[in-house]
Amino acid sequence: MFYSTNFWLRDDLKAFAPLFKDFAISTQEFDRNTIIRCPGYKNDNLYYLIEGLVKASMTNINGLEKTVGYHMPGTLFGLESLVENQDTLVTFTSVTDTRCYELSNISVKNMILEDKMFAIKIAEYYCKVLRLMCLETANQCFNSATARVANFLYMYHISSSNNGFNHLYLTQEEVSSIVNVSRVQVARIYRLLREKDIIDTGRGQVTITDPSKLYSFCNFS
Repeated sequence: MFYSTNFWLRDDLKAFAPLFKDFAISTQEFDRNTIIRCPGYKNDNLYYLIEGLVKASMTNINGLEKTVGYHMPGTLFGLESLVENQDTLVTFTSVTDTRCYELSNISVKNMILEDKMFAIKIAEYYCKVLRLMCLETANQCFNSATARVANFLYMYHISSSNNGFNHLYLTQEEVSSIVNVSRVQVARIYRLLREKDIIDTGRGQVTITDPSKLYSFCNFS
């Protein structure tokens, strides 16, 4: 059985951009590689992404980082702030120059009360994010390093077919952080996939050339 999910959240709430603008307390711009929020920093606000790319990650006490996923325009991040006075667990970092609407948790709750369709869509969006977390937990617990890398690349391929991306612009180090295997293992798996003409790689990028062969290395059950 194939359980589809997506590390790349995009356009889920795009239809409500005017509503976000009306309820926003400010418009914020962040330079590339700016930490927007992180553990230890009290922030009860949420952010609707207008432009750019934002990485969601978690870091342990030893400084090891695990990438959870990526937000693209038309999505809302910082959902944990809907619960007031709750400590921040996730770090959000701008991968590119980024522009967002900043909203208080009260503003978002008022949006839910005002617009029934928005209330439905925000619930669906929350379920989509929760599904991603659950499937990623299963992926980490039950799959080999090769299957984890293959799963990630194949899910990216599915995303790219919808969003118009031809290449995955991530370094081996960044992919290792996402799938939770060492960079050396990623390099070995890339070499295996290249030898089988499944992917092409360049500096800081990978192109999937044979999705059907790639799928044979995946495990979504």
